[in-house]
Amino acid sequence: MQLESSCFCKELNKIPFGVYLTLSMHSGKHICVLLLSVDNHCIRGIADNELPIILNCNDICGFSWGKKPHKPKCELIKDEICNCFKIPPGQSKVVWDTELTPVFASICVSYDSGDCQFINVKYHEKNSPFHVHLHDTKVKTVKNLDKLMISCPYNTGKICKGTYCINVYYNLTNHILD
Repeated sequence: MQLESSCFCKELNKIPFGVYLTLSMHSGKHICVLLLSVDNHCIRGIADNELPIILNCNDICGFSWGKKPHKPKCELIKDEICNCFKIPPGQSKVVWDTELTPVFASICVSYDSGDCQFINVKYHEKNSPFHVHLHDTKVKTVKNLDKLMISCPYNTGKICKGTYCINVYYNLTNHILD
């Protein structure tokens, strides 16, 4: 389908979630994407290499949709988790974990009150934690989420309080539910 760039987001919004798109880019490349959402002039999906991808609608000069060529269909399940946390000073707490293997996930952590300048957030044993400063929010998209651990690093002062939200995408074909 050929349209003006400004119309692509509107047209792509009409396509159902979970459909494979072949996108023609202004650069001359063609990208195959499993469509997850379209918002704010961006397309969110999963590329052929199974990594999350975000593309600007203005970079697209055409598209087609249908079945994904040469690979079995990847059926995704989305799980949304949001909750509050209260971590005593000098302590860590695993606020969420899983035994399943997500394709990818988006993590959003807000640090609302406490005496620490920042909290530490760790999402996988092999990754270094990232910091969220007091009265701030951080969003991170990751591939290897297996837990979410929040630490209030200093051993004095008030309890660290805030909220977290996780949007996790699992490949249904890897996790047959009984």
